[in-house]
Amino acid sequence: MPRKVRELISDLERAGFSAVVSAGKGSHRKFVHLRYPDALTISGRTSTDVKAY
Repeated sequence: MPRKVRELISDLERAGFSAVVSAGKGSHRKFVHLRYPDALTISGRTSTDVKAY
């Protein structure tokens, strides 16, 4: 069974990433970490499967 987006988000938050608050519409979320120079973008609604890329 593939992982869900909500599982990936909870794993990122446990690893120290925090969500960037933006006022846009859509299903993309950005996460930042003090030790990671770029932002990670996660796409999809929380109930969908994580894409394999």
